[in-house]
Amino acid sequence: MTPASAFTGYLIGRSLNPARGDEGYNLFTRIESENASLQVWLRNSARSSAEGSGEGGSSPVLHFVEESLWEDQSLVVEGQHALKLSDKATLHSILTYNRYEIDPTSRYVFPVAGALFLDDFKYGLGTSTSLEEKVDYDVSESTRLMFGVAGTSYNVIPKTTVLGGADTDDDIVSQAGVLRYYTVANDANSLVEINRAVDLHYQQLGFYVEGSHHFTDYLRLILGARVDMHSRYDATPISPRAALVYTGADNRLTLKYIYSEAFVSPAPYFAYNVFDNGTQISSGNGDLKPERATSNEINATWQDHNLLASASVYDNQQKDLILTSQTEAPETAKRTGPAPRMAASKNPAGRSTSRRTNRECVSPSLFLLVPDVVPRSGCARGFSRCAAACRRPSGRAGDRERRGTSCGR
Repeated sequence: MTPASAFTGYLIGRSLNPARGDEGYNLFTRIESENASLQVWLRNSARSSAEGSGEGGSSPVLHFVEESLWEDQSLVVEGQHALKLSDKATLHSILTYNRYEIDPTSRYVFPVAGALFLDDFKYGLGTSTSLEEKVDYDVSESTRLMFGVAGTSYNVIPKTTVLGGADTDDDIVSQAGVLRYYTVANDANSLVEINRAVDLHYQQLGFYVEGSHHFTDYLRLILGARVDMHSRYDATPISPRAALVYTGADNRLTLKYIYSEAFVSPAPYFAYNVFDNGTQISSGNGDLKPERATSNEINATWQDHNLLASASVYDNQQKDLILTSQTEAPETAKRTGPAPRMAASKNPAGRSTSRRTNRECVSPSLFLLVPDVVPRSGCARGFSRCAAACRRPSGRAGDRERRGTSCGR
């Protein structure tokens, strides 16, 4: 049985007014010299983790109660140095460190069978270190060239559920444990096990070049491209960019045409978004591919001493979008208890007839979820007939009691 301490009261009188607060601090400092700079940015935010009623529903998904707490912190340190190689060439070196952490006291609160579940604690940690080397080269008075390389190393534990709360001094993957369910009733061979947490280490390397040329005092052409290699997927995206700029009327009128292609690598959270909220199971999808976009834009700007006016028209096309779709009333699955259960998953790219090939959605397949037929020592049986196994995290001195429970969003 799930410990009673994981739940609190019936919903009557527990849903507060939908109000949210946000408190925290931002610290920023920058030190500069003639050829170098160093800047540090630190941010901390504490707020409610509550959300609205979901897609067309009438009751909150994540309740507006005092236990719904979220806190995270970001740190960015960046150092730059410019080295003049010659009268025409300058080498720019940029070293950047990023760190983001979700405080282990953060949690979601949601209803299960008439009560609020309070043990859905969250944790996440991501760090990256990047080095970029860029050269600016003045080929002539009318032509300028820029080229460079940028490499980044990532260490990421995507946002995950650690039931009862995480101990940051211990292994997070072990504490998060395993989510277990069956797709066929009373069939031990249909058991599915998914790690709730993953510890990812990956790299990205990019090369880019951009050149600009003034044909006349009024007309300038810009061409550029970037190639990225990423250890998380096999694709090697190429992102071209072009712009044609006209300046006239004594520099008061500027006309631009801009074409660009871009890609966005999928955030680890989308690929490894594993949770069980008592109604749905999300199993994640490690086969997600980068999102891609193509943009065309025409811009006109007029600026003089008394007037600034600008107008733009554009056409943007996006594909391989990563979409999240969850609902309070999914397709009804076969019942194994008082409530239907549904598995949510992300469709691998290229397997959908829609252009939105990276979609994350409620699976059209019905999953029959039954209790774990082999109880695990120290682990709770899932509520709402959920079959899940977890490890009981060890408590820290002076910290709250750690409880090994079975379900989490």
